[in-house]
Amino acid sequence: MMRGHEMATGFQMFTGVNAAVLSSKMYMKTYFRDNHFDVIVIVKYWSSARFIKKANREGRLLLHDTVDNYFNIPRTIGGLIVNTHAQKSFYFRAGVRCPMFVIPHHHSNYNGYRKTTHNVTSIGIVGTFPVTILDEVVGYLREHGIRHTLAPSAPPLKQPFLASASYSKFLASQDAILVWSYPSDEDFCFKPQTRFTMALSTGVPTIAMPMQSFVEAHRSYPLYANNSTQVVQYLDMIINKDHRVLLAVAEGLEIAYAHSLRNIVWDMYGHICSVFTPIKYVSPFARNLTLPRCNVENLSLKVRISDEPGLWWSYLLDRLPWPWNP
Repeated sequence: MMRGHEMATGFQMFTGVNAAVLSSKMYMKTYFRDNHFDVIVIVKYWSSARFIKKANREGRLLLHDTVDNYFNIPRTIGGLIVNTHAQKSFYFRAGVRCPMFVIPHHHSNYNGYRKTTHNVTSIGIVGTFPVTILDEVVGYLREHGIRHTLAPSAPPLKQPFLASASYSKFLASQDAILVWSYPSDEDFCFKPQTRFTMALSTGVPTIAMPMQSFVEAHRSYPLYANNSTQVVQYLDMIINKDHRVLLAVAEGLEIAYAHSLRNIVWDMYGHICSVFTPIKYVSPFARNLTLPRCNVENLSLKVRISDEPGLWWSYLLDRLPWPWNP
């Protein structure tokens, strides 16, 4: 929900639209009675079929942000928010026919933390590296007397902006950053590009494996690496202050700026307005490119399209005569 808190604040700051984050699905249902929101976004997991029916009956635009919950799709939802064009194409092949909006995640380096010197003594590692690649890279770093630090785990969400500042500060304290992909096909194809654009926003030379959302953010970023040989090659360039690294850093800052909170808020606002008005919105993030690994038909078998969440406790939530049931 960190993204939700930041997006809600962004909507109020940049568009003047009233926005709030409802911390639980039960509170979401009671909130219906005293407040009118034209648009409601359910993030990740949804648990009430009756809530969906009520939202549709009262004319609310109900959207489902599918981040981390790729396969459980409500049938009568007003639209889906997806992270990549590959994910949108995947849903269409699986039989999903509601509107789908590709909205990338914003980076959260609001304090503008930047790296000013690049004497390489510490490397930050973000993501899960295959053991063979990690062993070779760590061996290279030891030979050159460079320490490596694993990125901290997700911070608590009680103060999302402070948590984002803390993570940005960690990234900016490194002399280079290695950003690797996710092991599963669904995460490789559907996860947002946040870890990539967060690293780029600090001005730290960033080597990244080109997963789907990274490539949609920028197709030909100069420091994409697919194996340990390429990682070591780019580390050599960073250590030796190759001028191409400075060009990559400048390009990375441009990518990060495109994914600022302000730009992502206005992109989402444009998509939503296109539902309520006849004006067609053309997103600046309309980059339809699919990596070969993401042409996977077997994932379609996992998709479940139903207004029943399929959770035993949601069955009780919808049927017991509790006062917050709509």
